[in-house]
Amino acid sequence: MVATATATTTGAGKSAYSIGLWGDLPYSDLQKTSGVPNLIADMNDQTLAFSVHDGDMTLQALREETIEFRKPVAVVQGDSHYRRVDKPFLNASGQRLENFTRVETFGDNPQNGNNDAQWLKVMVDPRSREVFSYEFQIVPANRTAVPAP
Repeated sequence: MVATATATTTGAGKSAYSIGLWGDLPYSDLQKTSGVPNLIADMNDQTLAFSVHDGDMTLQALREETIEFRKPVAVVQGDSHYRRVDKPFLNASGQRLENFTRVETFGDNPQNGNNDAQWLKVMVDPRSREVFSYEFQIVPANRTAVPAP
């Protein structure tokens, strides 16, 4: 996901925003050298709160596009059975890419017979520097190791 800091206010006083969705690209050298950069430039010219990329990317491509976007990027991974939010990317000079955030969500382990079905709450505030904030949510009825208070 790539986030920008734009939003509009509706008559009811609530913020409304638009998002951009783009798919699994590039599939060719032409898309890599021309198509995707043009797509990114066009999306950056729009009034989007954030965009979502749905598809496979290599780590190198993701790193390059994160550097090019220069706006907050959040990649959400699931089923790792870990939950964490971190900033693991470094550029070629070893400097942290502060605009990139990796979010790993809950995964279940059905083979051990537990009901570890939990969720992640994502707050979007286009006015904040980070744009996204995260809260891991433990469903009281699904607690297995420690009963709900």
